[in-house]
Amino acid sequence: MVDSFIRLLKDNNHEVEFFSRDSSSLRNSPAGFLWATINSFYSRSTLKELETLLNRFKPDIVQVQNIYPLISPHIFRLIKKHKVPVVMRCANYRLFCPTGLMLRDNKICEKCATRTHLFGLVHNCENNIARSFVYAIRNEYARVFDLIHPYVDAYIVPSLFQKSKFSSWGVDPKKIHVLPNVLQPLEQTANSKFKLGDYVGYAGRISPEKGIQLILDSAKLLPHIPFKLAGHGLGSYVNTLDFPDNVEYLGMLNGNDFTNFYQNCRFLVIPSQWYETFGLVALEALQHNKPVIASKIGALQETILDGENGFLFPHDDLNSFIEKINQLWKRPDLVEKFSLNASTSLEHRFGEKTFYRSLLTIYQSVVN
Repeated sequence: MVDSFIRLLKDNNHEVEFFSRDSSSLRNSPAGFLWATINSFYSRSTLKELETLLNRFKPDIVQVQNIYPLISPHIFRLIKKHKVPVVMRCANYRLFCPTGLMLRDNKICEKCATRTHLFGLVHNCENNIARSFVYAIRNEYARVFDLIHPYVDAYIVPSLFQKSKFSSWGVDPKKIHVLPNVLQPLEQTANSKFKLGDYVGYAGRISPEKGIQLILDSAKLLPHIPFKLAGHGLGSYVNTLDFPDNVEYLGMLNGNDFTNFYQNCRFLVIPSQWYETFGLVALEALQHNKPVIASKIGALQETILDGENGFLFPHDDLNSFIEKINQLWKRPDLVEKFSLNASTSLEHRFGEKTFYRSLLTIYQSVVN
């Protein structure tokens, strides 16, 4: 998404400077982890380099995407010292939850949102005591010293659902702007001719919060229906999964392979178990004229219209999920009906022109 912001702004004749830090090389060593931990709280070198950039570039606005682990929340005070408006885009719930997912033991949890982030340590929410300690302490540090909220002029969130949550946790709703993720144009035009497809598809991260276990449990009870899963997953999790014979794990797909995956599936399933902030995969499926069966949770409810372009089901109800899969699999006429509705109004709601106009409106509101 960062690339989309930069490209659209530059395409519309805005000057853009990108300030970032790459922590990927620090993840696999104790020394790297310690260095990243220290910088999560305060990074003198980062502040010095950012101030040099602010003095040279003199921006009209600064948009903050992510501050951890190498940037630290102290940048907000520095930016405001230069009298520059700050917009913060929140693609997850990191401001209110050390993990960013609002999950504990694969169930929704909001304990840290309005009380203390130390619950993330108490419950070892990262399943790694060192990471849980660092994530909880750095969030609590920013909260106790109020290093973020007083300096943010506007928050960008991708869904009305996320806005409602931020508001309920104490953020001024007047500061929260909904800007759905931009839908990238297809590299090749989706085939407008209806194609039924011969398997149930899943695309996305292979991780517990995405409801992968729910898919596998359903597949075991629906042995006559083939499933295909596409996406990246950590070996430590994927290797624990018991794939039944009717489930094929394809791994990460790109380019034409990914396009063919969408075009050849009958419909997509997204049984998320967390507060999805947007659900870009759901839009991609609809863009390919494919219906979606999704959890009735988070922002998925804003994209999937129950009974029009797919089905919604209670996120923790296996029987309901199975019933929806079975119903859609047995009803080619219903699949075709949903397919015809799938891509209606997508460009108007999520296209680049709409995205750019909305982004500019947000920027102008804080600059003015």
